Amino acid sequence: MLSVMTYIPLIGAVIIAVLPTKNPNAFRWIALLTTLINFGLSLYTTLGFNRGQPGYQFEEKANWIGSIGAGYHMGVDGVSVLMVQLNALLFVTAVLASWFSIQKRVREYFVALLILNIGLVGVFCALDFFLFYIFWELVLIPMAILIGVWGGANRIYAAYKFFIYTLVGSLLMLVAIIALYFQAQPLVGYFTLDIVEITNATAGHPLNYTFQILAFLAFGSAFAIKVPLWPFHTWLPDAHTEAPTAGSVILAGTMLKMGCYGFIRFNLPLFPDASKDLAPLMIALAIIAIIYGAMVALVQPDMKKLVAYSSVSHMGFVILGLFAFAYGLGGSSGTTTNALLLHNSQAFEGAVFVMFAHGLLTGGLFLGVGVIYERTHTRDIKTIQNTTRVASRMPVYATIFLLYAMGSIGLPGIAGFVGEFLVMQGAFRVNGWLSFATSFVIIFAAVYLLWMYQRVFFGKIGDYDPAVALSHGAGHSEHTPDTAATNQSGMAVGADNSAHGEHGLPMPASEKYGSGAGPDTNRVGTDTLPEKGSTHATPAAGHDTGHNTTRGHHTDPDILANGAKFPDLNLPEGLALIPMGILSVLVGVVPALVLDFLTTSGSNLAVTMVEHSDKVAAIVQLVGK
Repeated sequence: MLSVMTYIPLIGAVIIAVLPTKNPNAFRWIALLTTLINFGLSLYTTLGFNRGQPGYQFEEKANWIGSIGAGYHMGVDGVSVLMVQLNALLFVTAVLASWFSIQKRVREYFVALLILNIGLVGVFCALDFFLFYIFWELVLIPMAILIGVWGGANRIYAAYKFFIYTLVGSLLMLVAIIALYFQAQPLVGYFTLDIVEITNATAGHPLNYTFQILAFLAFGSAFAIKVPLWPFHTWLPDAHTEAPTAGSVILAGTMLKMGCYGFIRFNLPLFPDASKDLAPLMIALAIIAIIYGAMVALVQPDMKKLVAYSSVSHMGFVILGLFAFAYGLGGSSGTTTNALLLHNSQAFEGAVFVMFAHGLLTGGLFLGVGVIYERTHTRDIKTIQNTTRVASRMPVYATIFLLYAMGSIGLPGIAGFVGEFLVMQGAFRVNGWLSFATSFVIIFAAVYLLWMYQRVFFGKIGDYDPAVALSHGAGHSEHTPDTAATNQSGMAVGADNSAHGEHGLPMPASEKYGSGAGPDTNRVGTDTLPEKGSTHATPAAGHDTGHNTTRGHHTDPDILANGAKFPDLNLPEGLALIPMGILSVLVGVVPALVLDFLTTSGSNLAVTMVEHSDKVAAIVQLVGK
C-alpha cells in the first residue's frame, strides 16, 4: 500500500510528460486524478491504522543492496501516518490552486509537482537510512525548480538560496548516517542501514556519549534548516515570497514538517542523552524563533512574507514541545525525572498536533494570499488597502480567510489552539517561565494577523464615511502621496487612464492603454470605484470623477480594467479552501481525531528514553564503585 501511494505520482508524471496533446487542461486533470487517488489511499491507510498497536504498521520489506546492508523497508507509525494524510490533502489543494494561476509550461509544472509528491511520501514512510536519504534529496530538486521557473521576480535568487541552504544540511546528515552505520555495527552484529534495527539496538546499548553529541548536531543541523529554526531561517521568507501559490502551500504545509519529523524519528530515540543535555539549547533557540518570527511579521508590508515569518514562529512551538518532552530526563536520573517524562506526553503530542494544524492553517493562508494576488496582481498590504475593499466584493473569501487567520492566532475551537495549548502545558511542567514567555506571542499573532486582515479586507476608515466620500467628489485640498504598487502587471488594456498622469494631468494618448510607460503606470491611490448599487456608480456622480480630476489621486488601472468586478471564490479555489477550513474546525473541536494516533507513539518513545536513562545511570553507578 505504501509503495503504491509513493509511486502513483510517478506514473502520473510520466503520463503527463509523454502525452502527445498540448492541451493544458489534460495535464491538470491527470494531476488532479493522480493526487485524488493518492488521497484515497492515504485515507484508507489512516482509517486502517491500529492506533493502540505499538511499532510500525503496513510494513514492506525487500532485499535491495545487500553488500552495504541497505534494504527496501517502508512503514508508518502514528506520527508518519498523520503526515502522509496531511501531505495527500495538501497536494490535492495544490493542484486546485494551480488550475488557473499556472498558464505557462503547464506540462512541466505538474510533472515537477508530482515528483515532489513522490519524495515527500517517501520521506515519511522510509525505514531505511539509504532509502530515506534518497527521498530527502529528491524533494529538494523539484521544489527548487518550482521556485526558479514559476516564481516571482527574484525567483532565481530564492531558488539558489533554498537549494544551497538545504543541500549543506543534507550533506551534514549524510556524514552522520555513514558514521552511525559504523558505530551501530557492533551493537546490531552486522552492517545495516535499517532504521528500526539500529534504533532497537541503541535503545538496549547506548552509543558513545561524544558520538551522540556530534551526531545529534549533524542530524540536527539538517533538520533545523528544514524546520527552519532560528538562525537557519533566512531562506524561508524568500522561498515563500517567490514561490507560486502551490509551492508555498506544500513548502509550509509539508516540507517544513520534514525537519520536525527528523527530530522525532532520529534525534530523540537514537541520541537520547544528547537530546537531554542539549534540550536547553534547543528550547532557547525555539523561544527565540517563536518571539522573533512574530515580531518580524508585525512589520511586513507583503502578505506572503508576513505569513512566512508567522511560520517561523509557529514551527518554534514544535521544537519547544519536542525538547520540553526530552528535558523530562533533565537533572539526575531517578523516579521523579522518569515520572515527569512519562507524564509529560502533552509536550510531545502538542508538538505533533501543531505540525498537523500548521499544515492546514498556514497552507490555507497561503492559498488565500494567492486568491487576492490573482485579482489585484499585488500582495502589498498598503496597496490593496488603498485600492479596494475586498470584504464587500468577496464575502465568501473574506469569511474563509478570517477562519484561517483566527485559527493561526489560536482561537479555541480551531485546530491551532489545541497544539499550542498542549505545548505550553508541557513546557510549563518543565519550567513555568517557558510558557510565560511564549504566551505573549499569541498577542503578537493577534496583532499582525488581525491588523493585516483589517487593512486588506476593509480598506480605509474614510472609505465608509459619507462625508469623506462627498468631499472626494467636491475635490481635495490636501495632497495624498501616491503609493507604489508592487507586483503590478502594468497599465490595463481597455482602462480609461486619461487622467492617470502625474497629479491628475492628462496623459498622452499614446500612453493611455498601456502602449507607453509613463511615470505613473504602476501607481495607485485610494479606491475610487464605488460599491455596486452606490449612488456614485457613474463618473458624473462625484466620487470617481473627483479622484480622476483632482490632485494626488491615481486609480489602479487593473481595478479600472475590470470595472472593480472582483469575482468571489471560483470552483477550484472553493474546493481548495473550504474543505480544509472545515477540517481545521473539526480537528479543533474533536482533537482526539489527531491525538489518538500519538498516544502510543509518544508513550513508546518516552519508555525507550526512560529505560535508556536507567541503563546509563546503572553504568555510571557501576563505574563509580
